[in-house]
Amino acid sequence: MKVLQKLFNGIKTLLSENHPKTRQLYAVTGGKYLGECFLYIKARNNDLHFLSLPSMESRVVTAEKFKYGLENKILDPIEVIPTDVYNLCTEHYNNINN
Repeated sequence: MKVLQKLFNGIKTLLSENHPKTRQLYAVTGGKYLGECFLYIKARNNDLHFLSLPSMESRVVTAEKFKYGLENKILDPIEVIPTDVYNLCTEHYNNINN
């Protein structure tokens, strides 16, 4: 029963508007990273990992700050990028973080 509950909670989190989508690009419209675009890469623990474009730097944002950014229009979802572009960005992210 616990396995089904974990599965349900995981699906609910992925479908939530407050959780970033794979290959989603977000414009940063305020704050320290104004003018950058964040490409969602992965989640680990309570942190969300992004590749900042065009600077190609790694950015880590807590889930709470991400939710706050969406609710206050600091982060604006732009588009879902093509898979081949996402794969190149993911490879670059992994190279700079290893």
